Amino acid sequence: MRSFVISGTTIYIGGDFSSVGGLPRDGLAALDLTTGQVTDWNPLPYGQVYGTIRTMARAGNTLYVGGDLQITGEQERRNLAAVDIATGTLLPWAPRPSLPVNTMVVSGGKLYVGGEFSTINDESHKCLAAFDLSTGQLLPWKPAERGCIEVKALTVSGDTLYAGGDFYMMDGQERNNLAAIDLNTDNDSLEPRF
Repeated sequence: MRSFVISGTTIYIGGDFSSVGGLPRDGLAALDLTTGQVTDWNPLPYGQVYGTIRTMARAGNTLYVGGDLQITGEQERRNLAAVDIATGTLLPWAPRPSLPVNTMVVSGGKLYVGGEFSTINDESHKCLAAFDLSTGQLLPWKPAERGCIEVKALTVSGDTLYAGGDFYMMDGQERNNLAAIDLNTDNDSLEPRF
């Protein structure tokens, strides 16, 4: 297991496993927190997950999963996907990060993702990207276009997004491996504070 999200009395887990509690579960599973038993939730019964789910985030009834992965089967997804928590259905949202997604966080109606990628949907987005949760659209926010190799961790506190990883610059300013970004600023004029 590499990542988990708790919702009510259920814990959703992600990783590189093919079974949980003796039941076939390909990279995603859910367990009842009260009993510890694997639930019937099985979002990829007809597909295969190649690689590892490294990170997950929940927004409403949607579970976002990211990692170094290729989901095959009825629908293809690369490195980033969304699942309806209630039904376990793979949702049509299908951005295509060029390389793995390591971390993600939901805040203020947006999904922020960090990783090793240099493009999403063949558009330049290096290490960090944001999506509008209501539309699923990739936003023009690009704070790490220069000097970034990989973002490994994200968290939000108040109006500040903290990013950690392997980088030496954020929004054109020197930032060594840790940066704080004010989320109240315009998407094109970020203000790292470290």
